Amino acid sequence: MLVTALIITIAIFLIGFYLGYLLDNLRIDDASQLLKKSELDSESFEISERFFYLFTKGECSFDRLRLNELGKQLADMGRTLTVYDNKKLTRRQSYNDLKRKYFISELKFYNMNKELDDKCGKKNSIILFFYNVEGNEESLRQGYVLDILGKEYNDLSILSFDKDFDDYSIKSLTSFYGVEKAPTIIINYENKYQGFVSEGELRAVLNENKTN
Repeated sequence: MLVTALIITIAIFLIGFYLGYLLDNLRIDDASQLLKKSELDSESFEISERFFYLFTKGECSFDRLRLNELGKQLADMGRTLTVYDNKKLTRRQSYNDLKRKYFISELKFYNMNKELDDKCGKKNSIILFFYNVEGNEESLRQGYVLDILGKEYNDLSILSFDKDFDDYSIKSLTSFYGVEKAPTIIINYENKYQGFVSEGELRAVLNENKTN
């Protein structure tokens, strides 16, 4: 009876592990498709904007609303990856590769947004949010506040980065802004806030940006 019970237990464990592996594959595939679509949408916008800028002799005629939508897509993608991270995927390396591609896509969007603002004048707000994974209670609180504001302000783009993620582009970003702790927030390329920032404080800064 003990041998039979052991065999049944092992079988149940293996079946559970296999089903979990299949579910992880579905999650990875789903996230990959979302990221691919986001990358293509961003590339399409960048190419179109570049075309109009060149053939209208430098006139700024790009669709600012479309740019904001791209930022919202990236934010949604980030929330999806966070949910999958909490599931403790078996395919950890595949997930880390997805995170790396996602962070690089965010940085590309940030660069593109800065270039357009420099050429055409700043008309929206953008926030860099650096969080940490370990001991992240304040980062979670800050992320919750930013989610609220991101849904409220249509002209606000929020880009989230794992401060300690092992990638050259992230290390370059944290080095440039002198990010030493999390959470840290960079608003509109230059205003840095270290530690948790309340919803009221952020709302005041964003509203001031609208009036300037």
